[in-house]
Amino acid sequence: MTAVVAAVGLASCSDVALVDRVVIRNPTEYTARVEVRGAERGWLALTTVSADATSTVERVIDQGPSWIFRFSYGGVEVETTHQRDDLARSGWRVEVPSEFETELRSEGVEPPP
Repeated sequence: MTAVVAAVGLASCSDVALVDRVVIRNPTEYTARVEVRGAERGWLALTTVSADATSTVERVIDQGPSWIFRFSYGGVEVETTHQRDDLARSGWRVEVPSEFETELRSEGVEPPP
């Protein structure tokens, strides 16, 4: 019985559409925790990208037509929405928005050392 349940679970996982890789560029002075979700899904943790760095995440679950990215640090969160077609055209590259750094500074959050 357990083997059948496991096999069914594995079969359903194989139907999940994946994106080979998503590249997150962070030009800000702050480390950013990055999560993503589709319009009808919960948040999926992607990566934490250091200040002025780039992080590549392999085999990301396709979030559907709209991808909502959430960037957070020090209690501040900023979200951006991207259409799948636009992401594909950009080579699945996303940049931490400047609003992220602006919001952190306005909240008095110091960049990490």
